[in-house]
Amino acid sequence: MLRTYSSQELERILHQHQTRFPLESRGLNVEQKALLREFHRYLNSKGLYKSKHFSIHDLARFLKARQWDLEQAVAMWEAMIEWRREQRVDDIFEWFVFKELVEYQKVYPTGIHKTDREGHPVLIQQLGRVDINKLYKVTSEERLKLNHIKEYEQLRLVAFPACSVRSGRPIDQLCTIIDLDGISFGDMMRTRKLLTMFMKTDSDNY
Repeated sequence: MLRTYSSQELERILHQHQTRFPLESRGLNVEQKALLREFHRYLNSKGLYKSKHFSIHDLARFLKARQWDLEQAVAMWEAMIEWRREQRVDDIFEWFVFKELVEYQKVYPTGIHKTDREGHPVLIQQLGRVDINKLYKVTSEERLKLNHIKEYEQLRLVAFPACSVRSGRPIDQLCTIIDLDGISFGDMMRTRKLLTMFMKTDSDNY
C-alpha cells in the first residue's frame, strides 16, 4: 500500500529536490527562463503558488505543455488549482485510504516497475488481465479516480525526486507500457472509459 506522508515530510522532499535541481538544471534557454520566472512571479502575486505543494519543475512542465505560451499556462494552472480544491488534493494523503487495494490489484494489475534507460519510472498496465466486471464489484469509479490522484501525487512528490537523484537530472515524466496481450475487443471498449478518465486527469492537472 502507498505510504502515508505528513505535509512536513512532503514539503521537506520538495525543498531538497528543488535545492539539488535548481532552475539551471533543466537546460532552458534565456527566453524560457525569463518566462518561467514571470510565471512564478504572477502566480505568487495571486496566491496560486505554494512552495510546500509545488516546485519550479511543476511550473516548467505546465509551460512546456502549452508550448511556452504564458497566458495559456496561467489558464491551465488556475484550472488545476480549482480542481485541487474541489478534489481536496493538497491533503489527500491524510484523508483518503484505498482499503480495497489488494482486491483491486487482483482484477486490475498495474504498477511501477523500475525505470527506463533515461531514468523515468515505468508504469506497466496489463489490460489483458483486467476483469472489468469484478473491478466494479471491488470498488467504484469515484474511488478509482481518488486512488489514481493519490498515486500520481506520490509520483510527483516522492518518486520523481528520487528518480532525479538517481539520474542526476530532473525527472518529471512516466514511461507507460500498456500490455494488450489477451484482451478482447469488448473488454477493451469497457476499459477505455476508465483509461480516458485517468489520462484526462493527468493531462489537465499534471
